[in-house]
Amino acid sequence: PAPEMSRYLDPHESLLKLLRALSDAGYKVGPLPSSSEELLGWMKKGGRNIPALAPGEMAELLAEGRPVLVSQKRYVEWYERELPEAARAAVEKVHGPPPGRFMATQRDGVRYIVLPCIRLGNVVLAPQPDRGSLQDRDLVHSRTEPPPHNYLAFYWWLQEEFGAHAVVHFGTHGSDFYLPGKEIFLA
Repeated sequence: PAPEMSRYLDPHESLLKLLRALSDAGYKVGPLPSSSEELLGWMKKGGRNIPALAPGEMAELLAEGRPVLVSQKRYVEWYERELPEAARAAVEKVHGPPPGRFMATQRDGVRYIVLPCIRLGNVVLAPQPDRGSLQDRDLVHSRTEPPPHNYLAFYWWLQEEFGAHAVVHFGTHGSDFYLPGKEIFLA
């Protein structure tokens, strides 16, 4: 890198170094990309959020990536179990009923929430879901706007299905710090 750039974090190279260190320490991580450029390519192909106004990109992600598909039925089970009725009403007032209006697809008559991710053994690389359909930066720090269905589904999937032992927001802080009711610490 150019000398003036050497003082900045290179997130892709740093992430690859972390993944290699985990692998060297005996964690089930892999297969690993051979370079940070290859990792970035993987992320562009299968580990990115898709704006609501880009249906062609969603079709590409579904065809070429390997996203997790959470069925509407499974999501509603989590949603009704985890959120009180008032919280569900707030989510639906803004984002509509499950599965929501974005990061969703339908296959063979079944509706799904699409969670882009890259699985590397016991590690999942995934973008934090956007808080709005247009990737609105103002929503990232909103303390009043409820999260959309795909956002909720992502964290419930990590907990319920993937069985994550840790979540690391790599590169920047996560927007979960700004969710309504999370003004102090994560629960």
